[in-house]
Amino acid sequence: MRRIIGKGWITQLNQLAEIGFEETELQIRNEADFEINPLHPDVRIFTLHEWKGDFKVDGKRVWGNIGDAGELGDKSEELLGKHIAYAKEHGIERLVIHPGFTNIFEREKEAALDTVARRLERIHDPAVKICIENSEFRPDFTAYSNERLVVDADDLGFLLRRCEVPLQAIVDIEHLYATTIFKAFYEELKPVYEKIKTPSDKAKADNLAEKILVTYANEDPEQTKKQISDFVEQYFRQWNSLVEAIHVCGSDYLNYKRPKNFVQKGPNPAVLIGSHLPIGFSGIIDQENVEDRVDHEQYLKLSHKNTPIVIEVTAKGMSEGYIYWLKESKENLDEIVKPVKREYSTNIARSQNMIYNPVLNYCQPMQKEIDLIAFTTFSNHGTFNR
Repeated sequence: MRRIIGKGWITQLNQLAEIGFEETELQIRNEADFEINPLHPDVRIFTLHEWKGDFKVDGKRVWGNIGDAGELGDKSEELLGKHIAYAKEHGIERLVIHPGFTNIFEREKEAALDTVARRLERIHDPAVKICIENSEFRPDFTAYSNERLVVDADDLGFLLRRCEVPLQAIVDIEHLYATTIFKAFYEELKPVYEKIKTPSDKAKADNLAEKILVTYANEDPEQTKKQISDFVEQYFRQWNSLVEAIHVCGSDYLNYKRPKNFVQKGPNPAVLIGSHLPIGFSGIIDQENVEDRVDHEQYLKLSHKNTPIVIEVTAKGMSEGYIYWLKESKENLDEIVKPVKREYSTNIARSQNMIYNPVLNYCQPMQKEIDLIAFTTFSNHGTFNR
């Protein structure tokens, strides 16, 4: 049986145990977490996920970036070394990292990846495997002036060739889905982003990019699905032997839109409406109909049968009920993983309408008399299809 792991914080280990997880990918949240012993009697830590840090550059809050060749990169390297020391102290065998970003209008991606390689060589410790997670490509946040360094199989290959210490891989399925769509117009949108000089220019560019890419994805959904499938398959074909785990969630690639009235605060991007959904989810988020369109069987067939699956669900508006949605996602994935032929349907008896109760901080069955308008006003959540 495939091992299914729940991603969580140190403060959530008891809850993870209660809903049936025996292993976790532990997310470091801040400096204080490094002072806490994470060992738990019922939950083994399979991987440690890096905290990006909270730095200031030119008066602005920024994430750490080991692809930077200057002071920010030095501080980020130091922080990453702290993660490795913490993992080694507590017997955690793997550290998951996103290897930085660059402004491609000022510095080539290959040069930044070389910097990453040198930094990883300096902090290498054979007791802790460094696992490179592929990032997503998003014109509004993770491209061009903040271009992520590893988003596809070729990026990972370049880093592996340049780095003289062993590296492993974590495959994030949704990041591959998003990158497939967002890179379709990479060259066409590049001059638009290169000309940005003001926040107003940035807003116009982001609106244009979203309109073009959402329209593109919806023009021929079957073709979009095939392009995504090919992109995912290419990643596994090239690097399956290095994959330590697979990150999964639900995702609606036809609805990668920013939330309405989103205001940027600090370095965090908008959680796209169709992203980081619970597995099997179907419902309304930010007044949009969304559903999990991920082909979960594909990555199960492409990967080695012993490769663990890590569930991470952080859809917009669902943070309060995280443990609940994680539990539901696990139950849905358990059904998919079972080595039997299944028929998926929206009307399987176990499907159940759910509504989030902010008073109880829990999701409960939705009463039939609650009309759809009240439901969408009261909650961002919908149903699960099993």
